[in-house]
Amino acid sequence: MLADGEARVRQSGGAGMMLHVFVKNAGAVRFYERVGYRRVGGQKGFYGPGIDAAMYWKAYSLSKLGQRAEALTTLSDLIKQFEKYYTAPGLVKALNARVFGPILQGAGVCPNLANCPALAQETGRADISAILLRGFDFGPGAVDLTFGKGGSDKMPVDELRLNTKTQATGTLSGNADRRGLLCNFQTPATGPLGPTLHALDIPPCTPQFDGYPNGRRLGDDVTDIQVAALLGLPVDNLIPPAIQRPYALGVLGEADATAVANAFPQLPNLAALAQGADGVLRNDRQFSDTFPYQASPFSGNKVGTF
Repeated sequence: MLADGEARVRQSGGAGMMLHVFVKNAGAVRFYERVGYRRVGGQKGFYGPGIDAAMYWKAYSLSKLGQRAEALTTLSDLIKQFEKYYTAPGLVKALNARVFGPILQGAGVCPNLANCPALAQETGRADISAILLRGFDFGPGAVDLTFGKGGSDKMPVDELRLNTKTQATGTLSGNADRRGLLCNFQTPATGPLGPTLHALDIPPCTPQFDGYPNGRRLGDDVTDIQVAALLGLPVDNLIPPAIQRPYALGVLGEADATAVANAFPQLPNLAALAQGADGVLRNDRQFSDTFPYQASPFSGNKVGTF
């Protein structure tokens, strides 16, 4: 099975294969080393609290990237080559140009979009690198994406996994706050649009630290949460102040659309965000509290016409 997987990666021009193995599984470790894998690092708590994994990498040389990979000393070196795409994501630039630039300009916050510090920061996004590559810790029992590595760990790993250090609270799918982990925070009453957006926020949820990205609940609105993170979450002691944007949590929706429209009559686009970044706040059918939890899909011949 491993040989078949490697053959497929080689055929597709992949630079190599990376795998994890329980550090105390001596038999598996010997096997992987015998077939050409070498250890490039480790991750604490990968399989659960106190259950650590060793990281193994096997480089190929079927392409220029593969040839370069042979010379790299660790998988971390390979990932560092691409970190620039995390710290300057193109989606942030697109959001500024198509959505939030016109909103801020219409509100009089940014008459000149070419020089508008209120727009989401497009480069130097250390916070996104932390979220996706390095991890961060926002205090015990809250947000911990370090996965046991520690905030000062220099080894980036391109894997956004479940945080097994955060215990599930037993929230039923139908009662889970769709804002996931971010429901624990409110828009600050400062900065561009801050005071008005703060007044329109619904109150923070009862602490639900098992929400996305700490956990994976059916009720979490992953798209809205990720767009909010790209804009710059206004969370002190977690996101650098220069990156924070008070309006980021506004894309999570939940605010009353009529109240938003009345507060910003000149900004119809902002009122639309009361339905979240993707325009969908709720499923059209409720989740079940028993397996398989999701509603059965509609039959293809009963959906209707388009």
